[in-house]
Amino acid sequence: FILHHILGLAQDGLSKFNDAVHSYSKALSLQPNTPDLHFNLGIALTNINQLEEAESSYRKAIDLQPQFFEAYGNLGTVLQKQGKLEDAVSSYRKALSINEDPRGHFNLGTALRDEGKLDEAITHFKRAIVMFPNYTDAHNYLGECLRDQGNMEDAVKCYVDTLALNPDHAGANYNMGEFLYLAGRFDEAINYLERSKLDDWQQRALYCTYKAERFDDFKTKLDEIVRTHT
Repeated sequence: FILHHILGLAQDGLSKFNDAVHSYSKALSLQPNTPDLHFNLGIALTNINQLEEAESSYRKAIDLQPQFFEAYGNLGTVLQKQGKLEDAVSSYRKALSINEDPRGHFNLGTALRDEGKLDEAITHFKRAIVMFPNYTDAHNYLGECLRDQGNMEDAVKCYVDTLALNPDHAGANYNMGEFLYLAGRFDEAINYLERSKLDDWQQRALYCTYKAERFDDFKTKLDEIVRTHT
């Protein structure tokens, strides 16, 4: 079974997730009570969006190894992707009760935010940052929660902190661009939106270019969009 397990790990590393699922399943047919195998199978199944099957694999890993906090964390992610937020929160809390780490606080924060529990989400994003000050996604998500509470001043500070750590962070660039766009600071917004490449960045950047009266740039960008979509 070790050979099949190692082969699955190699296939995972090459993003050959369907092949990895086959290798892990073969290994499990030979050694069904190995929690790491169920865990790795769960990862591969998640990567091909077979979420219910991944959930089952993580639960089997936990049954075999009740203190397997990584499995609780990944189970929470799969549950969250399926919209089972209450169960996801419970799974993340269990993971943190076994092992407190920045990722666990971040994951719990995202699920609480999805539930609309912004105050509690903020607490966990801040805890993640205390434990790992360079956690860019935590800084950005903290900013988004503050924005959703109407605290734009502190939200922008979080975006600035994120971009200081990683100038190419897509989410923080989009959020900063959106803030500047809504504030009517169109010329400043363009660069952030173009660096983000997220959601409706192209339409917003084009609108900002027009509102900033950069008409030559506007025509050039519009022609590029037309060429791309024809």
